[in-house]
Amino acid sequence: MRLKTLEVDGFKSFSKHTRLTFNSSISAIVGPNGSGKSNIAEAFRFVLGEQSMKSMRGKRGEDMIFNGSNSHGRSNRAQVKVTLDNNDRLLDIDYNEVVIERVVHRDGANEYYLNGSPARLRDIRELIAGAHIGSSGHHIISQGEADKIIEASPAGRKEMIEDALGLRIYQAKRLESIRKLERTRENIKETQTQRREVAPRLRELARIKERIEQVRQMKQDLQTQSLEYFAREYAEIEAQKQEGGDKRTPLEQKKQQLEAELAEKRSHVEAASTENDQSTKLREIDGQIAELSRQRDELTRELGRIEGELALHQRVIAQANKTDEHNATRKVYLKHVEDTADFIEKQIQRAEQAGTVEKMKEAFGAIRESLANFIQANREEQDDVSVKEARAEIERLEGEKGEIEQKRNMLDGEKKQREEEYRGITDSVEERKDSTRDAERAIYELRTQLSAITNDLERLDARARALSAREEEMNQDLARIGQVVGRAVLDYKNYDLGDQTGREVPDQGDRRKELERLLIRIEDNAVEAGDDMLREYEDLVEKDQFLERELEDLEKSAVSLEELIAELEETLEREFQIGLKKINDEFQKLFSHMFSGGTARLVRMKIKPKHDDELEDSTEDGVPEDTSQDGVELYVSPPAKKIKGLQMLSGGERSLVSIALLFAMSYINPPPFIILDETDAALDEANAKKYGDLIAELADKSQLILITHNRETMSRAGVLYGITMAGTGASTVLSVAFEEAEKAVAG
Repeated sequence: MRLKTLEVDGFKSFSKHTRLTFNSSISAIVGPNGSGKSNIAEAFRFVLGEQSMKSMRGKRGEDMIFNGSNSHGRSNRAQVKVTLDNNDRLLDIDYNEVVIERVVHRDGANEYYLNGSPARLRDIRELIAGAHIGSSGHHIISQGEADKIIEASPAGRKEMIEDALGLRIYQAKRLESIRKLERTRENIKETQTQRREVAPRLRELARIKERIEQVRQMKQDLQTQSLEYFAREYAEIEAQKQEGGDKRTPLEQKKQQLEAELAEKRSHVEAASTENDQSTKLREIDGQIAELSRQRDELTRELGRIEGELALHQRVIAQANKTDEHNATRKVYLKHVEDTADFIEKQIQRAEQAGTVEKMKEAFGAIRESLANFIQANREEQDDVSVKEARAEIERLEGEKGEIEQKRNMLDGEKKQREEEYRGITDSVEERKDSTRDAERAIYELRTQLSAITNDLERLDARARALSAREEEMNQDLARIGQVVGRAVLDYKNYDLGDQTGREVPDQGDRRKELERLLIRIEDNAVEAGDDMLREYEDLVEKDQFLERELEDLEKSAVSLEELIAELEETLEREFQIGLKKINDEFQKLFSHMFSGGTARLVRMKIKPKHDDELEDSTEDGVPEDTSQDGVELYVSPPAKKIKGLQMLSGGERSLVSIALLFAMSYINPPPFIILDETDAALDEANAKKYGDLIAELADKSQLILITHNRETMSRAGVLYGITMAGTGASTVLSVAFEEAEKAVAG
């Protein structure tokens, strides 16, 4: 990389646009005192991002702007532009030429441009840091700063050496890594805090989730058991219906056959006894008996209907009794009890404070109403109207049943009388009606058989009514359980009962009790807003898992950063030791050249407290051992002199030491260009010659811009720029021949 041009406009003493081209490896800027030539060095600092106004001999940004003179008006802004040849790509940007520009306005606002595009100061600093240059450092030595490295503290001197060795990039990475590590540790603490905050609610929701899952499992069990129960109940009811139907058909057929035979026998008897006076009486009695049998059959059927209705209403009351039993042991929420107790206590306190009978009555009324509401709110709902109606129907049906049974008993008695009367008549005419005796005996037998068949049919009717009541009860249970487990239970007809051979099948009554038990447990363990809580639990679990993963990542990141910091510190230590040795070697050579002998050395040392001014000598020349990494001390010993401190050196000797050290640092890690502002001012003619030789040698490694009054130094330059002010109050760059430049400097 090579410095091509520097352009200034309105910067300090340069009122107009001024351009300096650097085509030589050594360029010298000369001019009388006060002409503004040192502003060139400060222009380099300015454009490369220097933020300290003090280092550029100002207090604020406005001090960088030309403030006007008798012949020139003041500028509104200061602009500095530097152009760099980047064909070697030392700057990490894909341009052969890089232009860096900085503009400051009178309001203090700064603008930065990179190849004409707006840029951030940070971007520019990172770009030029890769080439070991910056706004300050050993490659820009302004007027009066030559012996800065001599006067610096051990810690400050160490920083200068690290800068010269190009170790600042490691320092910056180390500092950035430390800051990242601190932020990572803060994030770890914050993440751990978030997990601790989430944990109590997560545990609570986990318990609720467990209850919900238990209820879901109970519902699943209820569904499975209900399907089997209803499938068996349906199968048993249908089987009994089929069995009843199979029994009814032959009985009805047999009844029709007996009725036909009876009619035939009656016709034979009537025909045989037409001449007998008793025939009419017998027919009359027989008709009465038949009528009584018919009436009794009707009463028996009515009685069966009433008994079926009674069974149905009795089941309604039995279910209500079970509900009452459940309400008697029903669990209630403590919160509801506490709220009711708190309300009652407030009512009592209010009545006691009022002290009147009316207020006490009001309080008792409110308490009575509160207790009624509490009981009602925690009582399982039941249809009280249906229960009352069922009890009323039972009472009415029992009355009807009693009346019918009484009527049937009367009919049985009357029928018995008629049959006895009939037997008496038949016995009296038996001798006369031998021909009809067998027929009448057959009629009696037929009536007996017909009565037995009628009774069997009535039992089948009663059984059918009981099955209807059982089916109705099953449908009620099905509706109630379906509300809990859903419509899946309605598919009970398709449930496969499998082969039950050799298996012990529980009683349906026991199964129904188990279903009731599951229903009660589900109700007692039900959780309000269960789905919402499950979603909240899943969200919290997901959040906790995310925080756990994030914590693991942060902890891994912290370990990686700690390892990186350790590696950077190891690299810094290694590179610093190697670089310090190289600088010491060059420093000794240059020092011997400048002083014609003697010794010079940089030593790492432990920085001692301010109150301890003494150093422990561990070598013959008074140089302490290298026992720490905190700072760098400078020890020199010119030939034929014994000194115990740099303060014992003369001004010229101090300049020679600083020059030797600065040049040694530049030899080890040469920057692309070096700006030296009157670093040779204190040198005599002999030392200026040596300085010039060093300049020529250094020019092989870095491009040099020298601001000088020294003829020897000027003689080494390939290009001279003369800076003059000529009474105008503004600096001007002149093209001056070498001889004329010497006269201008001498004058």
